[in-house]
Amino acid sequence: MKRFIFGMAVVMALILLTASFPAAQGTTTFTGELMDAVCAPMGSHTMTMKENDLTEPLQCVWFCLHFRTPGSRLVLYDASTKTVYNLDDMGRCGPPLRCLRPYSAEKVKLTGTFDAAKKTIKVTDVTSAK
Repeated sequence: MKRFIFGMAVVMALILLTASFPAAQGTTTFTGELMDAVCAPMGSHTMTMKENDLTEPLQCVWFCLHFRTPGSRLVLYDASTKTVYNLDDMGRCGPPLRCLRPYSAEKVKLTGTFDAAKKTIKVTDVTSAK
């Protein structure tokens, strides 16, 4: 009887441990341009740059992040699929998206797990795609 109870306890522990790992999500690499959430749905900075007398996409991103009301946020725009992904790198290096800001308006490769329900990438690594 003790063997049976011990065996059941081991099986239950394994089930609980297995359920707590996000194995189905896995790590994926995404490629695209880090843009502001205002311009990404349009797939271009052109309109915002023209309206605000800006000359570079980087100026546009910083303008939208810091001077728009309400403020914008960084997103990943994949031009090949015309898809906008929200980004989450909380806890990776301090304030939200601090690690991503140096790559603003650049093509990047992001590694992370994708939450399809929220259409959000939990970022674990970023590199320039140049």
